[in-house]
Amino acid sequence: MQHDIYSWQVLGDKFIREKVTNNTSEFIDKTISDWLEKVDNEQKEKFFNTLYDILVATNVKTLSEIGNNWFNSAKAMVKTYKNLNQESKQMLNKTLNILLKIGRDNIFIK
Repeated sequence: MQHDIYSWQVLGDKFIREKVTNNTSEFIDKTISDWLEKVDNEQKEKFFNTLYDILVATNVKTLSEIGNNWFNSAKAMVKTYKNLNQESKQMLNKTLNILLKIGRDNIFIK
């Protein structure tokens, strides 16, 4: 809702900030925060650069365009992944596996 100006609440000259109480939001926040702590900066940089290269291969301008043309987008992403060197593939897989493991560990935390 932060991008919807009409959902903002102001008291005097300050914004009213509410704690997120949605379990899904808390799960996502904790999982991403834990993942960012676990992965070193060099690995994060390589991961996001490689992910960016894969997404750019779809020739779309927005993420919603990927969903609108999912078949061609998926085909372009798979082709780009297959053309990565072995080191990049291993790094991407290792980094995603860390994220999935952390997510699995966090899913039952209340």
